[in-house]
Amino acid sequence: MEKIESDISMKKVEDARLPSCCRDPFAVIFAVALVLYTILTMPSLSQPLLDQHAFRQCQTAISAEWLATDLNPLRMPYYETPVFGAPWRVPFEFPIFQWLAAVLHVVSGMAIGTACRTVSVVMHLACLFPLWRLAEPVAEMMNSAKPAATVRRRLFWVVGSLFLLSPILLYWSRTSLIESTALYFGLEYLAAQMRWTRTGAWPSFVAAVFFSAAACLVKITTFPPFAAAAMLDTIFAVMRRQPQRLAGRVLGWRLVASVVPLAVGYCAIASWVSFADGQKMLNPLAAGTTSAALHRWNYGTWQQRCSGELWIDTVLLRGVPEAIGWIGPFIFLCGVAVARPATRGIALACGVLFLIPFLMFTNLHIRHNYYQYAVASWLLMAVAVVVTEASQRFSQRLIAVLLIASLCGGGVMYARYYLPWQFASFRND
Repeated sequence: MEKIESDISMKKVEDARLPSCCRDPFAVIFAVALVLYTILTMPSLSQPLLDQHAFRQCQTAISAEWLATDLNPLRMPYYETPVFGAPWRVPFEFPIFQWLAAVLHVVSGMAIGTACRTVSVVMHLACLFPLWRLAEPVAEMMNSAKPAATVRRRLFWVVGSLFLLSPILLYWSRTSLIESTALYFGLEYLAAQMRWTRTGAWPSFVAAVFFSAAACLVKITTFPPFAAAAMLDTIFAVMRRQPQRLAGRVLGWRLVASVVPLAVGYCAIASWVSFADGQKMLNPLAAGTTSAALHRWNYGTWQQRCSGELWIDTVLLRGVPEAIGWIGPFIFLCGVAVARPATRGIALACGVLFLIPFLMFTNLHIRHNYYQYAVASWLLMAVAVVVTEASQRFSQRLIAVLLIASLCGGGVMYARYYLPWQFASFRND
């Protein structure tokens, strides 16, 4: 008996010497996910831009290559994509991603395709920083019995693991596309906005304004769920503290002020679209790609919004499983059923935010599977909050095994649909 007690004491001492993250199985899962992401991603960065949606990837890379001839930031709005004839300008998104790739291409000497893929991966990994900051207010809203700092760490480990190994994020984060850059700016905006709502720190407000404009300019189709999430969070914070009359007035003023970043973002994208359409009208071939000409292509029809092509083929059979695998939805539904009201509300709100882009830009999501890259993050957060709460109410090991099973389920889908493309050889193409 004394020997057993001694062994237990020694184990407690050894555990105490370990960092807290090493004692958390979810931190270990996150570390493994980061290693796997690196192993799967790095070898394919030099792959020619001939995998899925090669035309769009090459269009982005061509713009970056021509920007590399003159890195003057003032030239960015007039960037060229020489495919439609003189004057060679067919501007769609504001070329922040392309300019960064051009800089990397010039400084490092790497091929332009590799530079584009590298910037995409770096921006994808950079998303982990705003996700860490977002974990704090989300953990606070979950109203867990555990300390908020503990819940925050656990929530980040879980959502970070899902983020790194989500099938659709794993594949499209290493392509020559603007998706990861747009997602990074959107997450930074939301993190800054939620901090501003709670603290009133002016640097956070300025950051929210900047990142709102940047996210809208890079890809406006990614931004609506972030704007909706920011407004929902602000209203929640006002209602939660309303009994304190002074705090309620302060937060009410912040609710009004929270519209400013959205207004700045709207003005930025409206000005850019007007300028870009003017540039396209200079070329008869490019004139068919103005915002007015592409209105039906971008937004789709009401018939599409009510069709099985959207809800079954695109959302249910593609969007959901490619984000969280086939096991993830069952974990989400079971987690919501047993979760506390606060956690259930967060998870369901994330589910609604996931659907907003499908309803707004219906045809784009039906035609382009990479458009689900950004919206997948909302499903990941929905699963993460219910898994985090379950890990604190039930067996930690059991929930860790469920998370691993979910990641493995996503891995099967990734291996089936994306891995062949990611390691295909195009040397004879």
